[in-house]
Amino acid sequence: MTTDEFAWLPDVAKRVGFGGALPPVKRHDGDDRHLSALIWGSGSHPAETVFLHGGGQNAHTWDPVIVALDKPSVAIDLPGHGRSAWRVDHDYGPSANASAVIRLLDELAITPKVLVGMSLGGLTGIQLAVQRPDLVPQLVLVDVTPNSGIRVRNLGKRRPSSLSLLNGPVSFPSFDAMLEHAQNLSRGPARPSLYSAVWHNAVEGDDGRWRWRSDLHGGPGSWSPTDHSGMWPLLSLVQARLTLVVGRSGIVTHGDIRQVRDRCPEVRVIHLDSSAHSLQSSRPIEVADIVRAAWESARKGSRLP
Repeated sequence: MTTDEFAWLPDVAKRVGFGGALPPVKRHDGDDRHLSALIWGSGSHPAETVFLHGGGQNAHTWDPVIVALDKPSVAIDLPGHGRSAWRVDHDYGPSANASAVIRLLDELAITPKVLVGMSLGGLTGIQLAVQRPDLVPQLVLVDVTPNSGIRVRNLGKRRPSSLSLLNGPVSFPSFDAMLEHAQNLSRGPARPSLYSAVWHNAVEGDDGRWRWRSDLHGGPGSWSPTDHSGMWPLLSLVQARLTLVVGRSGIVTHGDIRQVRDRCPEVRVIHLDSSAHSLQSSRPIEVADIVRAAWESARKGSRLP
């Protein structure tokens, strides 16, 4: 089994139809060792796009989008996820996440043109846009509103979802057993992308058992989506030019979209034909195109149509 976290990038490039030379990417661990991130690009041009993943995921979920986008970018492992440290207080809410991300961006001297957040990463993006509007001129929310926690909770009651994975076994006797568990929940054919997704989110312990990297994977009944509906008033304070990307997962409803429009009348809403919540995985090329349009708008200082 490979130990190179970038070993799957050629397969990612093939999947999104990227035929050029793969952009350089390196792992960066923050000075305080609390946050870890993937920095894409040669370093001659500073990263101008920042990506924040959803709950239970990690920075590698954005690999297909960033390869298709082909622009200097930073994908961050949120606290308690991926290779970032777990918090002693286990607070992985949007406000605590935003403060940690701000510290990392300041450390890296990055001033983004676009911040992209999916699910928990999107809620973190809203908090960050309010706390530090200078860091978020363009905000792209992927299948998330302040009501999303309620939707995910209800979705988990009706059919297997990421919630089922988070509340499943804490450890497995082998990587294959962990992969089989994830495969059974996905209810779909075996995919190379599922293998790499599980690998990026797994770590082998000194006892030879495999465990999830995320602190949210705490065992049966240990975690459930949080109701973040109290964040709705924050949307009215967001100065960023907002794009909301919505699929058919049911996580974002028509009523949610109306609430977003009430608070952000100039929001651009884009619908993608996918039942997946993680649109960055099911529709990476389309998401990359949306991010590219936001980046071009920020570069020109204009508003999206």
